[in-house]
Amino acid sequence: MGVCTSSSSKNNQQQQKAKTETKINQQFSLIGEQKNSINQFQENQRTITPIRRLSQNQNITPVQMNSAKNGTMAIRRTSHATTMTTKTMIIQSSQIQEQQKTGSLSNLTYQRSNNKQVTKTLLVSASKNFSIVSSKNLDNQGKTVMQHNETGQLVQIEVLKFDTKNHEYLNKLEEIKLDNMHIVKIIDTLVDHNKRIYQVMYECCAGGSLSKLFGCSKQSDKKIGIIFYQMIEALAYIHSQGLSHDELTIDSFSVFDDSSTPFIKLSDIRSIYQLMYPKEAHLYSDPLSQKHQNHKPKNKHHHDANQNEIKTRNKCNDVWALAIIILQLRNKELPYNIQEIDSFDPQEYLNNHPSEMNSLLLEMLRINRNDRITLKKCLEHPFLIKMKQVQPQDLLQPLKNMIKCKNMTYIHKCIFQYLLHNYANDHLKVLTKLFITADTNKDGSLSLQELKELFSIEGKDLIEQLDLQKELTLDEFLLLASNKDIILTQDIQESSFKQLSRQSNLITLKSMCKFLNNYDEQLIQKDFNTFNLNDGINLKEYREFLINYETPIPIV
Repeated sequence: MGVCTSSSSKNNQQQQKAKTETKINQQFSLIGEQKNSINQFQENQRTITPIRRLSQNQNITPVQMNSAKNGTMAIRRTSHATTMTTKTMIIQSSQIQEQQKTGSLSNLTYQRSNNKQVTKTLLVSASKNFSIVSSKNLDNQGKTVMQHNETGQLVQIEVLKFDTKNHEYLNKLEEIKLDNMHIVKIIDTLVDHNKRIYQVMYECCAGGSLSKLFGCSKQSDKKIGIIFYQMIEALAYIHSQGLSHDELTIDSFSVFDDSSTPFIKLSDIRSIYQLMYPKEAHLYSDPLSQKHQNHKPKNKHHHDANQNEIKTRNKCNDVWALAIIILQLRNKELPYNIQEIDSFDPQEYLNNHPSEMNSLLLEMLRINRNDRITLKKCLEHPFLIKMKQVQPQDLLQPLKNMIKCKNMTYIHKCIFQYLLHNYANDHLKVLTKLFITADTNKDGSLSLQELKELFSIEGKDLIEQLDLQKELTLDEFLLLASNKDIILTQDIQESSFKQLSRQSNLITLKSMCKFLNNYDEQLIQKDFNTFNLNDGINLKEYREFLINYETPIPIV
């Protein structure tokens, strides 16, 4: 049954609509006039998402269109850590709420020690390319651990609420970029305006917090010395940039790789940009800082207002804290009772716990800050120079890998380079550290003599088999020294075949070259002719060809 509408009723509706439009226009006008009274945080919020202008050769992807509709934009930031793109990590609020209702992922705890501001990490739903990882072996330090669905690369996501402090943190991340192998990298930063959250994506240290070593059996002085050197190197770099951390604890560091000797990274980096006042930090403070802490106002309402006056930045704080962390690792306890720190005598304590590293520790534990050694001077100490030159137990494995590659074809080199950078990024970082250590003259390449010094007496016979004709660049060293078993798993072979064949059943010269960088097409064509590849390579042939890289044979 229809509904009749009179002409007068229509006129009334039109007049009402006109009034509404006029009212809205007036509101917009008022907003323009009152621009100076808008909250400063909202002004900053608008500037955090830059407008990307596309070139004529670029198209808007479906992901970008969807992001624009939902008010979610990625902040693209320069990163040396990985080749990952920023198209992922769009959070879906409905899935987050559903996970919280059903109790899924309830076995993961996300906490962050923080007196001044508690940032509870929210559960992050699996995006298009990432899935949440639940692993008891990963100490996520209040961050969500996620894994790339294809490459398997682990990342840590920290979800931050929209507020002034977090906004300032993101701005400082943009202004101050740290680049040191022993400091975790910021892979990406994203902002979701609809959910009013920021997301910071860090590289993941799969070995967990350094405090895990504290719970294990007693570590050797040699192993602790290697950790000691890496920690000093990280903080010395920060000091060289005119910065300091000031809130170091044993949990500020994580184990990035522990396949041989531990590869340590400074994983809690926010205090470099903003003081966060973690509860445990006072345990690693020197007596002077403790005196200031004791003078804190007891009235909780005045606590936050006076904290900035009480705690000041000083590079000497980091020197003392690093020494305490090493003693904690070595002796399984803090060297003092915090209530009795005024009576702590570093000389007496070290005499009761003899070690080769004690002479350096004593210099770092000078009560008078003016007498305390700098981290730059620490790196020149004979003990740390010795630790820098310590060889991992499995150091010869990269050399053995290099020998296996003597007969590798040009196509193998191109494909392996693609696979390593897309599926074994963390492995390449460890090898990069080895390259930098071996490059004694710092010319960016390794000579035969430098390789002999690196592999010492144990690898002398193997180096003769290497038959090196020229110096190796970093890329060449990574390609040859890498463990090919990491990228020759069935999952990676199938995933990479889909990419290189462009979702078809055959890899052709044209389809493969779409994904390769800095290649010589004539050399690839030559190998295609030599190994009967011009008709295309199916999945079975692709597997066999990759596995036989030591002794390549033509495909029949």
